[in-house]
Amino acid sequence: MTTYTVTETSTMIGISAPTLRRWALSFTESLSGDANPPKGAARRFTGRDVRTLAKAKQLQDDGLSIDDIAFALKDISNEDLPDLDALTTLKDLSDDVSETVERSDLAIQATNQIAAGLGALSENMQTLTDATVDVKELRQAIDKLTERVNEIDRKLDSLPRIVRRW
Repeated sequence: MTTYTVTETSTMIGISAPTLRRWALSFTESLSGDANPPKGAARRFTGRDVRTLAKAKQLQDDGLSIDDIAFALKDISNEDLPDLDALTTLKDLSDDVSETVERSDLAIQATNQIAAGLGALSENMQTLTDATVDVKELRQAIDKLTERVNEIDRKLDSLPRIVRRW
């Protein structure tokens, strides 16, 4: 006989693990002995337990209190319980969604890292552009100084030699 863990069962039903444990205690009369094992033993749920708890979830969604649900579950027949195959399909779909969400999170992290890298690259490009402008301005200043020195040399060449010896 197949049994399910707390995690598997809570996923199939669509409730949290702590809620499942509370429900196992609240609905003891409608569940197998493995749903409320002796201290130290692992809690396991049979297929009927899962179906019973899924029905409890439906009843809760319909607005019934825990006491009313416990009372309703005492007299429930197998025909009134949800199909276990549908519940295991729901678990499989939940696993697929979890995996997809995990992959999406990884893609988002990678995108954020790329964006941060592009931001740093953009800053470096701006710094390089600023440096290029500075170099151009320095070249222009050097060219002006060179022209001025050449102009002074020409003037010195035109002075008589006597004055230049002084």
